[in-house]
Amino acid sequence: MPDVTKENFYNRWRVVERNYKKYIDNQNSTARGRKYFEYVEEMKNIFGGKRSVHPEIILSNEQIEQLNPKQINNLENGNSTANTSGKSDSKGSISVATKTRHPTRKRESNLELVRDDRKQYYSEKPIIGREKLVELQRKNYLIKGRNTILKENNCKCCSDHSKISVFEFIFLFITHFVKRI
Repeated sequence: MPDVTKENFYNRWRVVERNYKKYIDNQNSTARGRKYFEYVEEMKNIFGGKRSVHPEIILSNEQIEQLNPKQINNLENGNSTANTSGKSDSKGSISVATKTRHPTRKRESNLELVRDDRKQYYSEKPIIGREKLVELQRKNYLIKGRNTILKENNCKCCSDHSKISVFEFIFLFITHFVKRI
């Protein structure tokens, strides 16, 4: 039997543990390319519900809490602190403590801001629409005035404007008014 030192043993254990964690992560992430781990049952028995291997699913970082030694002693004695809320099992002992930082209050304030923004947007939308309409009417009025001036001056472009391009129209318009100035 080869000589196995304590360091070799610990190193091999860390490698097996790391590979098991990779296996668990792979099983949770995808159905494709699944990995095979030969000591699955043994590692399940060893690690069980250990959080370093099977972490809780947390949707936000506000629920993460580091317990200080005072809180741990209080939990062991059955007392809970004011800033933690515990979930109890059927025996009545506190099993998990999570810190509440009023996430619903923050969510409600964010929703209220979104509601206010939408209310402001929809209250300003008809005003902006009316302003656009006034500008379009003003533009049409100016175009009609321009057309009547061009017809009065017997401009070439007004006689048959459907056969000329926009660029030709602009050129004729500019040359017609440049001569007058």
